Amino acid sequence: MKFFPLFVVISFVVFSCKTQEISNTPVVHSALETEKLLNAKAYEMRMKGVDFYSCGNEPSWSLEIDFDKMVRFTSEEFNKDIVVSMDRLMESSEAGDINYEINDDRVSLKIHIKPNVNPFIYDENNKPYLVELKVKKNKDANWHTYQGQGEYFGDLVLHDIWSLIEINGKSVSDYHINEEPFMEIHLDTNRISGFLGCNNFGGQCYFANGKMVVGYLRSTKKACLDIDIEDDFARAIGNDTFFYTVDNGILTLWNHQSKLIFKKRN
Repeated sequence: MKFFPLFVVISFVVFSCKTQEISNTPVVHSALETEKLLNAKAYEMRMKGVDFYSCGNEPSWSLEIDFDKMVRFTSEEFNKDIVVSMDRLMESSEAGDINYEINDDRVSLKIHIKPNVNPFIYDENNKPYLVELKVKKNKDANWHTYQGQGEYFGDLVLHDIWSLIEINGKSVSDYHINEEPFMEIHLDTNRISGFLGCNNFGGQCYFANGKMVVGYLRSTKKACLDIDIEDDFARAIGNDTFFYTVDNGILTLWNHQSKLIFKKRN
């Protein structure tokens, strides 16, 4: 599964939260055009190594977090970007919200991130997280407050088809089925789909820092002779949050009650 080749061509148009205007007439994008714009931004961010991106208006601002390197804040109110090394980052969490605080001898940033009312609604105007950002240059007395929306980006390598090989320590071969189950992760639309062993399934997903959040799954309703793997796979993957790792073509999803292992399909 591949990203559309037009990503790089149009990526320059999607970094602002503002609505583009030509001769004071708002541009109305079709559903396909909107999807292409979203895809382009997500692809560009992943290629840059950005793990979290948020933005807002009035005034226009944006925030990029690369958890391996730096935090970059851009705003119309400042003459140049504020860039702070990640070794200054402090993190805390409370009731599902995440707080990041960054301080150095020049600037202080306080970043509050919480899930949106419905984080599974993903389009041009809705992102999985609400963001409040406070910025203060240390020579100033007052904080500048910004509000907007943002999203974490899953690793680009996830955008593929993954064959299921193990559920909670039990090999798929032990189920004695004719066709192997699989999961396809669509980073361009924040969705997953796949095959449970007899029925097909689909659902929505979004990402946190190092985690994948899967929503409720819908499946077809074919009658199946052996539903053990259907039940086990659907129960393990649906409506839950997983840590994930990818190593040498092996994808592992796990949390406090389930562990799923997949291999990249050739």
